[in-house]
Amino acid sequence: MANRIESEFDVLFASLGRTPGQGHSRKDLTKRPVLFFPLYSFLVVYLPDAKPLRILGVLRGKRNVKHILKERLV
Repeated sequence: MANRIESEFDVLFASLGRTPGQGHSRKDLTKRPVLFFPLYSFLVVYLPDAKPLRILGVLRGKRNVKHILKERLV
């Protein structure tokens, strides 16, 4: 199971690198220009305009995402 999920993240990261802009903004979580892409119970947080694409985090959706982002995106 873990290998399958890791493989799906690899595919997702490659896809985001080829086609940035996938996902959605969450103004309720942060005003920063990041996008969120869900995969299973995780949220991938990334900067779509960075070259190369910059993934800021892979967070479990059950955690306090707003608080974590506030600490990381200062």
